[in-house]
Amino acid sequence: MDRQAPDGAIYVGRPTIFANPFRSDRFGHVRSILLHRKWLFGGLGALTLEKLGFCPREIDALTRWRGRVLDRLPALAGLDLQCWCPLTSKWCHAETLLTLANR
Repeated sequence: MDRQAPDGAIYVGRPTIFANPFRSDRFGHVRSILLHRKWLFGGLGALTLEKLGFCPREIDALTRWRGRVLDRLPALAGLDLQCWCPLTSKWCHAETLLTLANR
C-alpha cells in the first residue's frame, strides 16, 4: 500500500529521523509506541535497553538518535504529522512527537 501524506502533513515514519526505532514487528504495536514515548522522555536507560535486546553499539546509536530528534522537534510544532500506524489505532508515535514539539 502506498499511503501519501495529505497536503501540508509531514511524514514521520521510516526512513525519517522521526521514525520510531522500536519496531512493531519486534515489540508489538502498542508496546513499540510506549517504548518510543518513554525513550523520548528520557525514561529508557542503557540497562533497560540492554534488557530489551539492544547491544552497546545500538544503545549508543539510540542515544545519539534521541538527541537529534529532540533538537529537531521544534520544527514539528503546529504541523500535521503522518506515519504508518494503523488508522484504526489510538496508539501512534506521532502523538508523542506532537506532545513534545508543542510544549
